[in-house]
Amino acid sequence: MMSQKMTENNHITKNDMTKQSFAEQAGIALKRAIGGDVEVLIQNVRKNNGIVLTGVSIFSKDKNMSPTIYLESSYEQYLDGGSMEEIVKELYACYSENCPEDAFDTDFFLDYQLARERIAYRLISREKNQGLLEEVPFIPYLDMAITFFCKIQHEELGCGMIQIKNEHLRLWGVEKERLFYDAEQNMHRLCPELICTMQELLENAGNEQEIPEDMLKEASEAGELQMMVVTNSDKSYGAAVILYEGVLARLSERMQSSLAILPSSVHEMIVLPVKSEEEAAAFCDMVHEINETQVDPEEVLTDSVYFYGKHTHTLTISHKKIDESTEKGI
Repeated sequence: MMSQKMTENNHITKNDMTKQSFAEQAGIALKRAIGGDVEVLIQNVRKNNGIVLTGVSIFSKDKNMSPTIYLESSYEQYLDGGSMEEIVKELYACYSENCPEDAFDTDFFLDYQLARERIAYRLISREKNQGLLEEVPFIPYLDMAITFFCKIQHEELGCGMIQIKNEHLRLWGVEKERLFYDAEQNMHRLCPELICTMQELLENAGNEQEIPEDMLKEASEAGELQMMVVTNSDKSYGAAVILYEGVLARLSERMQSSLAILPSSVHEMIVLPVKSEEEAAAFCDMVHEINETQVDPEEVLTDSVYFYGKHTHTLTISHKKIDESTEKGI
């Protein structure tokens, strides 16, 4: 994505300040506030579902990790009357909080034999991520894509991830099929499954649960409160747990039924018992409407509803979005 160094411009007024101009001016002021020998770059960063965010990245010669601070909320704050001085103070505080004191050892990432134990996968929309999928290895799965990342743990910053790109495969000399094999071996350890009833999730999450209320209401009424939530222990990109061997089969056996699988977001799936694929397909309009009105665009998975057959042990799309075979054995 685009990145650029900044040049100072003192002739832009607040009324005609574009987001890019704001980012450049904020970056210049932030560099002054940090001081020392740092380089500040403005970058347009591609996120999930084609969302592009404007970020300021700060590079220092004595550190090999560069925090990126996204500026969308700061720009809105500025347009709403916030002063550049106060905004830069907040950006500096964010930088100070997220900039590690010590360099992070990234040598492991140069050697696949060292990185392979940290390889994991996630599920994203194929339709909404066509640009990203040109840059990263992926495996098609129904109307979704399995993409890969390297999970890292930093003593100061906690858990993070590095998106695996095509260039990394060339560096390592491996194919995407090897990534998938190794990720499958790692998922239970790196991203343990978390499967619970909706009641258990709500009791544990309190006000933090992010599943849309309309989806909760309609799905619970249809499923007679037998809803299950499928995610991982981090509750981050937990929708991929449906790929874990035996997960859907065990849920089907537990419910003694075929399953409708509703993509609440990239972070979780809602599973409820249904008698037929037609019954599952009845949720399609609801999923689409909720994605449009209640889910953060970056966190939408798909508008499809998926059907797991109790006797066939296969997952299909109840609402086709693409013209190709949509059956996949689990």
